Amino acid sequence: MRGRIAVVIALVAAAGLTLARAGAGTFGAVLLLTVAAAVAGVILAERALHWQPGHGLIGAEPMRLPTFRGRTDDLEDLRAQLRALSQPEASNGAIILAIHGMPGVGKSVLAQELARSIADDFPDGQLYANLGKAGSIRAESDVLLRFLTVLRPGERLPRATVERSARFRSLTSSARILVILDAARDHDQVSRLLPSGAKCAVIVTSRRDLGPALGVRSHHLGPLSTVDALEMLYAVSDEQPSNTQELAVDIVDRLGRLPLAIEALGNVIVETKARSPQRAAQLRVPDPEGRESAIVRERIESEYARLTSVERLSFQLLSLIEADSFVPWALAPLLDLRADDEQIETEKIVSRLAERQLLEPAGSDQLTGLDRYRFHPLFRAFSVHARQGRDREADAAAMDRFDEAYLEIIDLVLVEHEPGYRSGFRTGDRSWFPRDSSLPKLIANLSDRWVRAEYRNLLRCVQAAHRRGHYEMCWRIAARLGDCMPDGVDRRQVLGVLDLALASAREHRDERAVVAVQLARGGFLTRLGGYRPDAAQSPLPGWAEGFAALREAAVTANGLRLWRARRRPPEGAEVFSPQSAEAEVRRRRGEAYLRLGAYRSAAWELDRAGLLAADGADRRLQRVVALMRAPILPTEENLDPGEADEDNELAYWLGLALADRARREGRWKAAVDHLWSTRRRFADDASRSAWLLRRVVETRLEQLTAEPPRDPGGLSRWVMFRAAETVHRYQSMHDYAGVALARCLFTRALTVDGRTDEARAQIDQAEAQCDSLEQLLAHDLSPVRASLWRARGELEVACGQVGAGRGRLLAAAQVYRVHGDDQGEQGTLRSAGLSPEPALARTTGPGRRPLTRNFPAGGLHPGAPFEFACGIGSPSLSVDLPPPGEEYLDIKLVSVGAEVTPAVCTVRLDPWAPLAPQVFTVVPRQAGPLPMKVLVFASDTGRLLQQSDLELPIDPDSAAV
Repeated sequence: MRGRIAVVIALVAAAGLTLARAGAGTFGAVLLLTVAAAVAGVILAERALHWQPGHGLIGAEPMRLPTFRGRTDDLEDLRAQLRALSQPEASNGAIILAIHGMPGVGKSVLAQELARSIADDFPDGQLYANLGKAGSIRAESDVLLRFLTVLRPGERLPRATVERSARFRSLTSSARILVILDAARDHDQVSRLLPSGAKCAVIVTSRRDLGPALGVRSHHLGPLSTVDALEMLYAVSDEQPSNTQELAVDIVDRLGRLPLAIEALGNVIVETKARSPQRAAQLRVPDPEGRESAIVRERIESEYARLTSVERLSFQLLSLIEADSFVPWALAPLLDLRADDEQIETEKIVSRLAERQLLEPAGSDQLTGLDRYRFHPLFRAFSVHARQGRDREADAAAMDRFDEAYLEIIDLVLVEHEPGYRSGFRTGDRSWFPRDSSLPKLIANLSDRWVRAEYRNLLRCVQAAHRRGHYEMCWRIAARLGDCMPDGVDRRQVLGVLDLALASAREHRDERAVVAVQLARGGFLTRLGGYRPDAAQSPLPGWAEGFAALREAAVTANGLRLWRARRRPPEGAEVFSPQSAEAEVRRRRGEAYLRLGAYRSAAWELDRAGLLAADGADRRLQRVVALMRAPILPTEENLDPGEADEDNELAYWLGLALADRARREGRWKAAVDHLWSTRRRFADDASRSAWLLRRVVETRLEQLTAEPPRDPGGLSRWVMFRAAETVHRYQSMHDYAGVALARCLFTRALTVDGRTDEARAQIDQAEAQCDSLEQLLAHDLSPVRASLWRARGELEVACGQVGAGRGRLLAAAQVYRVHGDDQGEQGTLRSAGLSPEPALARTTGPGRRPLTRNFPAGGLHPGAPFEFACGIGSPSLSVDLPPPGEEYLDIKLVSVGAEVTPAVCTVRLDPWAPLAPQVFTVVPRQAGPLPMKVLVFASDTGRLLQQSDLELPIDPDSAAV
């Protein structure tokens, strides 16, 4: 048997390598892997069920599968359930522990591990039966016969199923036996196989949730965590993680962290002698023929075959939806169902698909209360393949109806919640939702959490609204797209949509709309780090363009503020606060600086955001800004975890503030718990999710250096895998500055784990990537450079180059100090073997030096022109001057006794570099003292930032000054 399986695996691998050279299409990669997964599933099943050839066992303990990894929380939950049900007051027959989940998720293996861990509680032994195999159902009579044969060998047994069941219940009435019923189809099948003893327990695995029918809570088993999936891949492939961690993260992500598929890939690596995941990656090459095997049909198609024709069509059409998750009503336009009762039928269809584990539950929609669903990557690939025979025009027509339905629901939502909105639809167009539909009332003002879930659908809606000439709807939707970024989204597509929205806002002739879209564009771009235009890679927009968009929004908002000061808005006009708009500009710029680690610049922006929010009486924004300052300065404010239950923005910054407080106090577990819980809430926002993961890695690295744990090897390996995942997350959304920072963390994690050669390769890559970033992010005194120096310095110290390493670490500590990053500075000094200074409550200085003046070398005479030069020094900023790199300044030289040209010099502050001297020509009118003022204004707001007063002597007989 094993020989035949090895031959099949080898043939699959050979086919994969052949297709790799041929460069074939998309679905086959996953499908080919699923073929291998199913083959390896036979091996997995043989290992997991190697208890007794007759499917029954007494008085022995099942062996542990060598490649079993993770599932700690699942096992603990099931054991806690067993303890609770073992109490006398809870006793009502045998204890039932139910496990359900999709095919290949590892239910059987988990049941085996659970049985092994609780074997001591059942001294009379264990019984095992597989209730379904190859799509068929095993007869209860046959299972009972095997159980009775094991319990009473040689005894004459009854023929009727009812009599066998009664005999089995009689034999187990006073026993302490554990029964494992694997792959159950329904509760009737299970109920006939239950022992009667109150001290017996039954573990039931099924693809369906049998808990309600059995009167228990069934444990839903999902895919592995990333770390456990990586551990399993390396275990089953007999590999060591050596410069393969990033690729391995990509592989397990593509496989949806499904244990069966990971097991399959590992076996293919072993059987084909492909001794590294790089070679195994070739098996992801698409197979245009979409070859399937009987085992694949047993795993996925066995459920697909049981669907009705409408359910099959629904399963195929749902994969047309690009969003990560969806609610059942999205199926109505795809099937062209318009009546209310037929829309209710779509909920039943989607529910049945989920019951058969062809769709995954994705939680409850926050706004509508409807259940959301999603595809597992392998099941989406299966659906796409099943749809290949359909007419493409029919699919296009289905998506046109889908767009129409979404535009209608958004139109209803805007009418319901946004004063001043004029409907873009005629009355006759509203055919998908009745007038009295409660859905628009539930989707409150396109909440950000709903927008994140529907992001890709809303991108389509903006394009569809623009094509139909619904310009107001177009910009109102797009204005909400800049605050999040789903994983794998094409930034050029998003920017194209935002450009359409900006054109629509201008077409609508509403400056408030222009501000809203510019805010969205700036917020989106400042989440990304672009390459330099002269880099080898094609230039992509990033920080510079993002800050430019935010500056345009601030200028427009200030223009509106001046206009509003002169004119009173008409009665009933939509409320708009220019102060809040400018405060939002400052807040988003502050957030960008926080993600980069430029805390002093972030503090400057957030201070002004708070003042503007107070000026505009925006208390919510004031609270958000106050929480955002937590990483900069320890906050003494009350941090109530319940204050942001319904406000996602507050929840995000509150989670970070709580984590930061715990981290400063050395409560590492509490800090990580706060970060994890916040990340779960923002799992559909790739940018924020990646940043939270980065903070988790930073916290654990700090823990490793501050307090050596009991199991340093285990924690350092965990940190290494999470750091590799962080690199992968930033790469998948093309945040290149984030990639460089994450790779620095990866280098440090590898250094802690003693993998210095791998660490050296990573830091070399990080430096190369940093060199290709736009100058605003990668100048010599940027936080990215400080992270590079710290990672390189720690590596050099670990390799014995103590002098060079300490020098590099001290340089990094100085840059951290300049940026106000106390924790970075102190951690770097500890790495250098020095005692860190106490944390300083500072947000400004040492900064840019004040104006410097250059006077003429000769005497000053009336009517004789002379040149006056002034500039602003480096390296940082002061209380008055803005952060470097994105602010425009107006410098004016004013004198009542002279003619000055030009009247004003407008300049842009370069990152951490002195401002080029600005030269004014001055012509004194008369002799005597010449008073002069040098004024520095913020170009966008007109705010006076700095003033210098001086007086020059103008005398025909004077000497040089």
